[in-house]
Amino acid sequence: MAIDIRSYNQILGEMVRKIIADTPLNDLNPGSVLLSFLEAAAQVDFENNASILSVLELLTIDATRNNDLDARGADFGLVRTPAQRSTGFVTVQDTHLNIDGSTFSKRSTGLYQVKTPPIASSTVIYVNDASA
Repeated sequence: MAIDIRSYNQILGEMVRKIIADTPLNDLNPGSVLLSFLEAAAQVDFENNASILSVLELLTIDATRNNDLDARGADFGLVRTPAQRSTGFVTVQDTHLNIDGSTFSKRSTGLYQVKTPPIASSTVIYVNDASA
């Protein structure tokens, strides 16, 4: 099913052309009763087009966020798994050997004094120079 989304000017233009082609009415001067009537109808049609776009956006999984995403998942019987703290061991390896045979090169810098110092479980540490 294709949806034809048109602008206000396109809708109004089609209405004006239809009236001129199929009726003897021709008073389409600015402020005329006929033009005001067509402008009101075109505005309603345009707002309906905007509403259609809003509904389609809610149905698109890529554009859905937060509670709307939870509601969309519930339509398919899905429930979001709550976040949990992870535990375990991490192995850090470097497969490239340096000239002295070690795998890591020592780098040193100081903590950036303007920011608050890191606390346990921090995922970001601000330092003076991290260019190397």
